[in-house]
Amino acid sequence: MTKSICKICSSTAILKYCVQQNLVYDCCDSCFYCEKRPEHTSVDADYVASQAMYYENPDLDPFLEPSSVLDEKMKYRINLAAAYLKENDRVIEIGPGRGSFLAWLRSEGYSCTACEQSVVLTKELRDKGFEVIEGEFERLNFKSQYNLVFSFH
Repeated sequence: MTKSICKICSSTAILKYCVQQNLVYDCCDSCFYCEKRPEHTSVDADYVASQAMYYENPDLDPFLEPSSVLDEKMKYRINLAAAYLKENDRVIEIGPGRGSFLAWLRSEGYSCTACEQSVVLTKELRDKGFEVIEGEFERLNFKSQYNLVFSFH
């Protein structure tokens, strides 16, 4: 147990929870506020390291789901998109994962772009031929305009 001061309620009842190696949280026992402890000195370095561990691990596919679940998700997304898409629309998807929705958009003839923060996924999407704007969506200055924006997470 590590004692410090809660940012929310100023309590000193802060507990350290080690969820797994390199994943530790400080949790306030009074107000239940939890905050991940950065593994590195900067939040950006911590993010890059966690993305590399998450997406570059050949034994782990974070997008692996039963095909029936994936099919249902795609049906939902396609039905949602169909209600808004018009011919010649320019579309951007924020956080496209491995690009299954983008692939559908492209197959339907839409001009589509991805916005992805993960360096690993950006490379993978570009290797599949997608236009990708790399970076944190909230901090980017977009040079293009889009008719529709999709984000499913």
